[in-house]
Amino acid sequence: MWRAEQLRKINDQVDRISREMQELRRPIEMGPRAPLEMDNVIVRTGSPYIPEILVETLGHNVKIPDSPKYYGETDPKEQLTAFDNILQLYGLSDALCYQIFITTLYGKAQE
Repeated sequence: MWRAEQLRKINDQVDRISREMQELRRPIEMGPRAPLEMDNVIVRTGSPYIPEILVETLGHNVKIPDSPKYYGETDPKEQLTAFDNILQLYGLSDALCYQIFITTLYGKAQE
């Protein structure tokens, strides 16, 4: 009886460790597409952007395009559509578009 109880405890521990290993392995297998918890990203980098976005820089000769300002009082989909339409004309990378997008937010939208 004692041996069966010990064996059950060991099996439970092995199962728990196996689940933990799988959870740790999942982001590695997904690579850059792995979902990140925003709080962890901000704590690690001091920014809401993942490192792949932070390393992108805008060249000195590139002017940031004028785009509509968003105050959080209208439909956000309209803002995103307008922003996307303007930025597509410039052929910038997604990472740079993400960095520029934050400059369009004002008031409640920045909170």
